[in-house]
Amino acid sequence: MAKINITAVALSAIIAFYLGTTAIHIPYLQLSPQINLVDLANVLLVLVLAVIIPTSLTRKIDDHRCEKNLIISEIDIFCSAVNEIDELIKSLINKSNSPENFTNVNSRFKSCRQHFSTIQEQVDPRFGVAASKQLDRLSLEIQECWEFITGDSGLKPNRSKITAPFFWRSHSKIQSTLRESRKLKFLINSH
Repeated sequence: MAKINITAVALSAIIAFYLGTTAIHIPYLQLSPQINLVDLANVLLVLVLAVIIPTSLTRKIDDHRCEKNLIISEIDIFCSAVNEIDELIKSLINKSNSPENFTNVNSRFKSCRQHFSTIQEQVDPRFGVAASKQLDRLSLEIQECWEFITGDSGLKPNRSKITAPFFWRSHSKIQSTLRESRKLKFLINSH
């Protein structure tokens, strides 16, 4: 690291010397002998830094915002898939249940799990411990929701009808899952 700094200083000195000697030969540029070269170098350095620093910081901030937006859009897709399960169960109230309906609900849960897996891959330790814990809570909510809806007292291929009380309990589980996903979305957005 010391070599880089020495090299950068040496290169800067050579460039400054070259510019100084060529500036003397420009016919319309006249420097007053009262100008302090150190002050002139400070002004030039400040101008260069004023351009370089905002440009690099803006790029880094934009990259981080883009990454957050991708995760948030994946959370939105996950929430839409969970809402589809809710709508599907709602459409089955007091109707004959079939193996196709059971398979349809299970396949939608599989889609939710795939979206959740993508979210887990994207949320890394940079987003903080709180986001990591919220991800764990959301995972638990998804598992509980799936077990309730497809478990022993839930939706089965041989069950005759989906009752309204079952729908309201499943709706409550789904809303709890959506609430946890919104909390994760907030944590990602505020980081």
